[in-house]
Amino acid sequence: MTFTAGTKVRASDLNDLADEGSATYEYANLSTTINNLAVITFTAMLDGSSNSCGVAFVAPPSGQVVIRWGANIVSGTTSSTVLTGTAVRQGATIGSGTIVDDVADADCFEVNSTTRVPGQRERQVDGLTAGNSYNARISWRNSGSTTSTANKPWISVTPVPA
Repeated sequence: MTFTAGTKVRASDLNDLADEGSATYEYANLSTTINNLAVITFTAMLDGSSNSCGVAFVAPPSGQVVIRWGANIVSGTTSSTVLTGTAVRQGATIGSGTIVDDVADADCFEVNSTTRVPGQRERQVDGLTAGNSYNARISWRNSGSTTSTANKPWISVTPVPA
């Protein structure tokens, strides 16, 4: 929304602007340790109760959001890298629905330390349909066959103003 000189501005106009992406939609974290990652393809980051670290959200008018995520990661060996990223799917059920923006190595943060390393990353997702429901979930993988650990993973989704 654009205002020009001489235009009367109503409170409802300002409220409309606030709805275009001024606040974080969703935030989730798991205050647990996730052990024994030993797979080389991306898999959901699940805790011991099979809860995944993800959020459901409604796409803003811009069709764009910024996803931020992080965790404390420990690799089982320095010769194996742990990659942590996100995928976005259609629908409000976390981990379900057609993938509209898949996890990719280039968008991940990487850890290859046997000492716990806090990491986080953010990326913008474009092309979402305004008003539709989506979900984002953290996924991770190992570059080798060693086991790794994540502690306190978190994810947030923030709308980009139109």
